[in-house]
Amino acid sequence: MPTEVVSFALSDCFPEELPEMLDQELLFNNFFIPWFLFNWVPFEDFDIDQFDPEITISQNYVKKYGWKLNSAEKKFIEAMNRTYYSFYSVLEIEIEKSIVVKDIMLGTTHKIKERQGTYQLKRGDLVFSRILTMDNQSIFIGMAPFIIPTGYHHNLIRFREWLIKENNYDELNAEILRNELDVELCAYFIEKAKLEMDK
Repeated sequence: MPTEVVSFALSDCFPEELPEMLDQELLFNNFFIPWFLFNWVPFEDFDIDQFDPEITISQNYVKKYGWKLNSAEKKFIEAMNRTYYSFYSVLEIEIEKSIVVKDIMLGTTHKIKERQGTYQLKRGDLVFSRILTMDNQSIFIGMAPFIIPTGYHHNLIRFREWLIKENNYDELNAEILRNELDVELCAYFIEKAKLEMDK
């Protein structure tokens, strides 16, 4: 993928300067790359042959090279292209097995298959991530590398109310979070990370 495309996507995902103390490499590899491949719609063809600017990078790959993929790989890409980013509150942790989280934006509850994260997270922690569900199992993919303190829970509720207002008072859903509000969600995360790291 041309460097200019990645740079263009970076400016969309992170319109503001990133906090210096945030692990840039971890943010790029663990958070930005999944967003870039499965969320970002460029609306610009960059003069790339057979490139559809109105679908994601991964959908373009399937469109052009789908014959190289097996059914499991296609299923994974399709599922990832339905995921969305949101803020999650940790409700329960079962060490080396699972984490139960609540989606603050949508109010839904999810049980995440997780091992390493059960040692890093605690009840009440807030994380910014997406959930992939396949074959009746859910996992985090693309979690931002910063845990938001519990005290921001009420701020997130107010942020949710603001998003609903900006969305003509229509209730939020997965499609809206994915297709219309992902940049606002990313910007809010970066803003709160900056505030905490500047303390």
